[in-house]
Amino acid sequence: MPRTAPAHTTKHAAVLALLAVLSLPAWGPVALAFGAALASADAWSDVPAWTGRARVLARSGLIALLVAACATTLALPMAQVLRTAGLRTAALLIAPAWIPAWLLYAGLNLARAPDTLVGGAFMDWALDPANAWFGDSNRWAIVALGRTVALAAMVLWSAPIAALVMAGVEDPDADAASEVARTDPLGPVRRALVAIRLRRGAIGASVGVVALLTLGSAVPLHLAQVETDAITLWRALSERAPSRWGGVWLAAWPQLLIAGLGAWWVTARLTRPAPPGAAPAPPHARTGPGTHAAAWLVWSLAAVLPMALMFASLDDPGSLARWVRMDADALLASAGVAGAGAVVVAALAVAVAAASGSAAPAVRIAARTVAVACLFGALVPGVFVGASIARLDPGDHAGP
Repeated sequence: MPRTAPAHTTKHAAVLALLAVLSLPAWGPVALAFGAALASADAWSDVPAWTGRARVLARSGLIALLVAACATTLALPMAQVLRTAGLRTAALLIAPAWIPAWLLYAGLNLARAPDTLVGGAFMDWALDPANAWFGDSNRWAIVALGRTVALAAMVLWSAPIAALVMAGVEDPDADAASEVARTDPLGPVRRALVAIRLRRGAIGASVGVVALLTLGSAVPLHLAQVETDAITLWRALSERAPSRWGGVWLAAWPQLLIAGLGAWWVTARLTRPAPPGAAPAPPHARTGPGTHAAAWLVWSLAAVLPMALMFASLDDPGSLARWVRMDADALLASAGVAGAGAVVVAALAVAVAAASGSAAPAVRIAARTVAVACLFGALVPGVFVGASIARLDPGDHAGP
């Protein structure tokens, strides 16, 4: 008579199978594409040779750190509000993260259009030789302003993400010290410095996460002609036939390495157990009106201002209704894809969270491995995710 597997073994196998199936879309296509490139002799002989790659990588890192530092600074009041806010308030406060970064850039960029009051005055100043700081005009300022707007869009888009990271970092000792500091007669500057020192762990995590996301982002920096490594790789893919993408995959090893290390780091922080004997976190104090005002000001700059500028630029507001009617099928398809993705991600998050608390070491290790793989897929430049999925199209005869 055949032996029956123990119930707990069957349960563990079912959990592992669920994790594998749900996580496969996040990392499977990327792993297959890079694996095929590694195994291809043609890809190794066709790796693009770029001069100044180290300089581009250094510039990309500096831009990522700049965006991360600015976003984290703006997110400090948002994080404080998130710690005490209800679910509905928190969902509304992080809403700018669901707006594509390029859309924020497009909206903010309308403020410098030549047919606007501010944009027209700026263009007159930049093009008038009489106002030149050096050379014949201030044309350089036009490019500089465009790049500044692109960076501002990235900062505003990532500020809610930074706030989520900081609000989610549990630090009972910092919470207790913050409560003591609130009762001390400190000035606003010293109070802010004390808060930064106490929350340095959360701030560091926020800077790291946002910097990793920015390194893999190509838009809106591409629209503003800011040369980064992700944009260089994107251009290389677009200039080659799909059969020659393998060499670009191999050239992308710094991005893939950073994505892998970043995914491991984030997972390690998320799964780090509390130190033994740690005191329970005290209840968060109510935030003052100034903190709320600062948080919602950042929210307004990210969510309201770009949309208001776009709406104000419409010659005929009725065109919005016509656009909805004309592109209804595309809108429904987008909603369907987004809804399906949300269901899969939610199921995967619940499965990983449940498996992480399992008593079986194999299940816990599998959960962390899946988390690293999914985060790796999220941190890889999006153009490579798209290219790896296109490679799976049966009608596409692309090589590795």
